[in-house]
Amino acid sequence: LAPREIVQAMHRSLARATEPNRFATFFLAIASRRERRLRYCNAGHNPPLLVRRDGHELLQATGIPLAMIEDMTWDDAERPFEPGDTLVLYSDGVTEYPYRKEFYGDERWERMVLSVTATGAGAAQIGEALLGDVRAFARGRPAADDVTIVVVKRR
Repeated sequence: LAPREIVQAMHRSLARATEPNRFATFFLAIASRRERRLRYCNAGHNPPLLVRRDGHELLQATGIPLAMIEDMTWDDAERPFEPGDTLVLYSDGVTEYPYRKEFYGDERWERMVLSVTATGAGAAQIGEALLGDVRAFARGRPAADDVTIVVVKRR
């Protein structure tokens, strides 16, 4: 199935199971080693970063969050996914992690992702370094939301 078809099925299921005015963001990607491509559908989720040797890109939403509007459709998008490329997904609890009167923030997150991926580290090490920086920023204060980081590195 195409990513948009899977997201559409998730949307129908979630819309039936949730109360009105409740919704969920969602990102689904299918990576093909043989075709060296990444097909994805982004239902209003924070834009993951796709980092390549020659630059990076934010994978923006291809539709609105799930269960927001009953008769909704989403689009697929596709990008090359070559050896050495890294996809970094994260929840809003990362960029909205508070410390005093400021948040970790999108700009700091993007700078940190680019810095850590430039080292050539593996996916696990990248994830650990990113989480470590978020924790250092928080200085031991508890998170107000979930803090989720997923790193996929193409070999």
